Amino acid sequence: MEQKTILKNIKLNDILTEGQQLRYAIDDEGIIELAMSITSKGLLEPIVVQPCDDGRFQLLAGSRRLMAFKRLKRKTIPAVIRKEDGTPIKTLALIENVVRRDMNLAEEVEAVNHLYDVEKQSPAMISDTTGKSRRWVDQRLAIPHLHKEVADELLDGRITLRHAEIINAIEAENLRSLLLNNVMQQRLTARQTKELAKIYQDTPSMEGAIEAGLKTANEISQTQTPTRKCDHCGEVRPLSKIILVAVCGDGCAQPQLEEGVKDNGNGARGKV
Repeated sequence: MEQKTILKNIKLNDILTEGQQLRYAIDDEGIIELAMSITSKGLLEPIVVQPCDDGRFQLLAGSRRLMAFKRLKRKTIPAVIRKEDGTPIKTLALIENVVRRDMNLAEEVEAVNHLYDVEKQSPAMISDTTGKSRRWVDQRLAIPHLHKEVADELLDGRITLRHAEIINAIEAENLRSLLLNNVMQQRLTARQTKELAKIYQDTPSMEGAIEAGLKTANEISQTQTPTRKCDHCGEVRPLSKIILVAVCGDGCAQPQLEEGVKDNGNGARGKV
């Protein structure tokens, strides 16, 4: 059934938030920034509500916008009023929030899995109703089935989805944990993570895999540190340990440079 919508200003006091877990307080930094934006530019997108039998309205989407209006002590807010079509309020709220990107990754995972497990929507149906790609939906359906330590770091934002997919493919728990730690500590790219994972998987013995992996991780770490060869002693040192000397271009300091630059206090020498 096609839904009918109406746009109008409604009172904040008439808005119910049942089925909508408000994830923000009016003093949150993001809400303050949004309130300032609304003050200067106005509300760019109305909230979405559904009428109740008692004349009030159920919030479907726009919890952050609602909280920003409350912080500004506004009495009314522009809202799209969506007529009831028999779809459960929680389902409508989840779909609206996913469509409008009003969720973080953990909340997206919860929403998509609710639609799949409780509402019995197929991945294709979820893709159609939310406007997201099938891969987007499949990734969020898969996250609860990742190894726990991988899923936890992913949902906390310390690794990306691509990192999680690569790390999760390592079956040996100790190697998987080692790779996960290397990724977070050294901030490895997905490509570097894939290379390190391949070394773990291709090495026959557990001890050999750990040794080879640590060596590669160390090499990656060293290549990520900017270095320069000292012009005086020829030793390659981290750039932070090299002193750069500014001289006149007409050669006034040439004799001193030819003798080399003295130790700068950090054990490094250099010249330009």
